[in-house]
Amino acid sequence: MKFTIFLPLASLAALILSGCVGSAPKIYPIDQSGEILNARFLNSQQDVFNDLGGIALSNFMQGFLDKKDGGDCSGFVSLVNKNINNIYFAETNLLKFYGEKGLKSQAIFNFYKTRNLISQTSPKLGDLVFFSNTTSQTKSKNKQIVTHLGIIDRIEDDGTIRFMHNTRGKNKNGFINLFQKNSHKIDGKVVNSYIVACKGKNADCLTSNRFAGFGKVKF
Repeated sequence: MKFTIFLPLASLAALILSGCVGSAPKIYPIDQSGEILNARFLNSQQDVFNDLGGIALSNFMQGFLDKKDGGDCSGFVSLVNKNINNIYFAETNLLKFYGEKGLKSQAIFNFYKTRNLISQTSPKLGDLVFFSNTTSQTKSKNKQIVTHLGIIDRIEDDGTIRFMHNTRGKNKNGFINLFQKNSHKIDGKVVNSYIVACKGKNADCLTSNRFAGFGKVKF
């Protein structure tokens, strides 16, 4: 069965939050008969990312590729979150988790950490992926400050993970492979993206070396 995305027309409103925010219309997968299927409730006993919901969400996110929707990394995640019935978090639940720098990325990470949902291994489709010290103000800090995040939408056999994130104001595909931590490319294939601008393309600037954890999502 082939599925596409139905997006009702709605305006995008920017949320005023600091850190690496936005709102968006609802997302629904539609089959060829035109029936709207809410992926969130497709089957409460199964991971929707192993069913049509995962295909729908991945296609939905890729529809934002090279666009500015969301405005920054946490804004893009918030945009997607609102389209899947706030499966990642409720905005009000984040309020007490902001750190001293007021970063939303850190607030989301803290929210997941208090619920024992941060893992260093075993990512799956739809999980969040967090990165630390990726800004010009934090990249040389010893203290880990979570400054960036994205959503996993593909995991390859060699362990390379593709995730969608908003970087430098546009939504891009990023890659991370924790089995090849110091490699940017292998046989011409990107396995780790550069997530920090630095001289000489140092391996320290790769996603794998700024990785802070996976945010495990329960569907």
